[in-house]
Amino acid sequence: TTFRALSEDGRLNSAPVAARLVNLSGGGALLSVANPLPLPAGVEVSVRVPTGKEGDLIAIDAEVLDCHVASQGRSRVYLFRVRFFGPPRLSPDDREAVIAYIHEQQRMMLRTRKLLQT
Repeated sequence: TTFRALSEDGRLNSAPVAARLVNLSGGGALLSVANPLPLPAGVEVSVRVPTGKEGDLIAIDAEVLDCHVASQGRSRVYLFRVRFFGPPRLSPDDREAVIAYIHEQQRMMLRTRKLLQT
């Protein structure tokens, strides 16, 4: 996925930054970023998040809760916890689409496990 910092007036304020979705819920996400880009708590970002059964990406505004540095072998990654804003910035339909994507991923994992067990 990617995310971008937002300015105080809600406009996109940076180039897209590549990130990995480590964890996703209807209320927020945990992002892993390889580039050294520590963001302080309270910064607003726009995160591209998969939705629905097909994983179509939508941009969701969120607030950075915290940032931690983690090591991965010789390299460092930054882990950002973000909280999605509620309505009107995130509509109930978009939130449900995120949850539908999560449920579809869980179903696929369970199907794969059953195939591997037989």
